[in-house]
Amino acid sequence: MVSGIGPGQHLAERSVQILLDRQGVGQNLQDHPLLSISSYLSREARADGASRRNFAYLRYSSGMAEGWDSDMIMMAICRSSWHAVGRRIGTLSANLAYAFSRGAVRISSTGIDTGPEVAFNWLADKRDRDRMVDAFHRMARIYGTGDVSRFASFPFMSSYSARVRVLQQNTFRNTFLTNMGAALMESSKTVRRLMIENYIQDTPPLKTLLSDRDLLEAYICRNVGSTFHPVGTCRLGAEDDPLAVTAPDSRVIGTQNIFVADASLMPEITRTNTNIPAIMIGEKVADLIKETT
Repeated sequence: MVSGIGPGQHLAERSVQILLDRQGVGQNLQDHPLLSISSYLSREARADGASRRNFAYLRYSSGMAEGWDSDMIMMAICRSSWHAVGRRIGTLSANLAYAFSRGAVRISSTGIDTGPEVAFNWLADKRDRDRMVDAFHRMARIYGTGDVSRFASFPFMSSYSARVRVLQQNTFRNTFLTNMGAALMESSKTVRRLMIENYIQDTPPLKTLLSDRDLLEAYICRNVGSTFHPVGTCRLGAEDDPLAVTAPDSRVIGTQNIFVADASLMPEITRTNTNIPAIMIGEKVADLIKETT
């Protein structure tokens, strides 16, 4: 967009010289919206020796997305952060492997030097909200089963909040604070419960959310997060498609020698991690460019 390729009216509003009017640039933004419930892990359930977090990865069909199977993903994560408290917190996360909602990227109203305006519009589509509510209930039921509750206790809603982002910084202060917090958590069940309810959890209790559909939906919409899989804003399509940005050979429609070689050309998001598909796109486009030069 800042080079002059994008929706003409938007570029003009941002005082960018229009080189090519392509309405689809910045449209069709997709992601895998994420929701999490965390809990305290007993000693035997922790992966203290692991160099990084481990995942158990479940793909399932919600039965609530007509025409789509394997539309949901649920993950069990053995460690929630690098620090001492995070090593004692496990997490169940669910995300929409396929979301109906679409967002957009725009040039900021404050100028091209301040970064883009990104609106994911997560859960704007009711079908996405309904499936996230269903996923929440599924995760809560898992925590309530006897086999799981023996190892994962005091479940609470978790998100990448401002407080968590500060604590995620690997600093001496955070190391000291989390070491102290972890020691307190280990001291007794009563102290552990008080810490989770008053210091770690900053949301309504799980039981409260489970008993009130409207409150739960409002919470989910405010706290849904990203799996960091943004795709689709230069989507591939037929050259006569007014909203397509890239042709089947990944060339930007209306140009001769400009190609896109990343996940932005995906018309629809893959129903799993985007890493390997992005690598495949890069390798394929490299071959296509060699064929045309």
